[in-house]
Order: sequence, then C-alpha cells, then structure tokens
Amino acid sequence: MERNELFRKAAAAYRQAKNKGPGEGGIAFFYSDNARQIDSRAKDWNMRAARATVRGHRLRQNDDHLLDLHGLTIAEAQVLVREGLNQWYSRSQMQSCKFFKPLKIITGVGKHSQYGESKLLPSTLKILKKEGWLYDMPNPGCIYVKGIKPTNGK
Repeated sequence: MERNELFRKAAAAYRQAKNKGPGEGGIAFFYSDNARQIDSRAKDWNMRAARATVRGHRLRQNDDHLLDLHGLTIAEAQVLVREGLNQWYSRSQMQSCKFFKPLKIITGVGKHSQYGESKLLPSTLKILKKEGWLYDMPNPGCIYVKGIKPTNGK
C-alpha cells in the first residue's frame, strides 16, 4: 500500500516538475526511489518465504532430494530450481559412489492455476533443457533430474 502511494506521488511530482526548470525532478526521484526500496524489500521477503516453503516440504517428506514448488510464483520457482539443481549436483559429486539419488522436482499439474494448466512445469522444463540436465518425467507434474548431459569435448 505504501509502495503504491509513493509511486503515485512520484508520478504527480514528475508531472509537476516537467513544466518547470531542470533540477525540479528531485521530489519525484525521492518518492520513486523510496517505492523501489520498499518493492525490493518485499521481493526479498517473498523469496525468503519461498525458500522456507520448499524447506518445509523437504522436512515434512524427510527427503533432502525433493524440490516441491507448489505455491510459488514462476520467478521464485526459477530461482529455487537453479539453486536446488546446483546444490543437489554439488552434493552428488561429493559422494564417492557412481550412482546417486535423483532430484525430484514437483511442479504440480496446475489444478489450482488459472485455466487448470501448470505454469511451473513449462518454465522448469525450459531451464532443464537450456542448461543441459538429464531428466525423466514419470508422471505429469513430477520431474526426476538424474544428472547433466555429457558434452562432446566442446
């Protein structure tokens, strides 16, 4: 609420300063800068909440190789998928055995999304394909990441 009010004040101050000389836009900058700071803090707290949600799913399932994205936004899920993949792969490489437990990413099928279509599944698959991960999808809304595709020496 405060953020929106600050952006409104910034817009009004900018419109007033437009008709005046240079240097009159300082008030608009002040309000918009404060609004951006509030927006940044809100995004930080939302990301903390998203991490806590994922951690809670892991604890409830007692599965350190689980990344349940239910309830997250696309932006939050993308950040946490990349973080989760890196953490999982690093841990897997530290183990001495050749075979390690795959990372299970649950995106859901979109039952609670608008139009009943998953928003998280396509964006997660896009990351996996783009970054060269090996994965299987045994059922809709559930992805098992098994490793990273080998490169051809390039």
